[in-house]
Amino acid sequence: MYNNAPTIYHYSDILLAVSNVVAALMILLGFIGLILAIIRGKMKQIYLFALMEVGFTLSALLVEVQGRYHIPLIFIYSILAAYTLYSIIEITTRRISH
Repeated sequence: MYNNAPTIYHYSDILLAVSNVVAALMILLGFIGLILAIIRGKMKQIYLFALMEVGFTLSALLVEVQGRYHIPLIFIYSILAAYTLYSIIEITTRRISH
């Protein structure tokens, strides 16, 4: 995206904004998932992913932060976001059925 390719260069501001929104949404969903895991106490393994997220974030603060250092976090964000969405669906369907 940062090279001079004419097809992508004109859309770089839009692509950067969209990627920042997606990243912020994934972080928010991961945080909500961690809170849900603490409240419900149902899945203890989710704490490992939260610990990995904090570890990657703190280690990235020590070095120059570039995009390639955030790639391992995509896996962790995806799992935490999926857990959040699964928990929300489970809670709402339980409330609807009762």
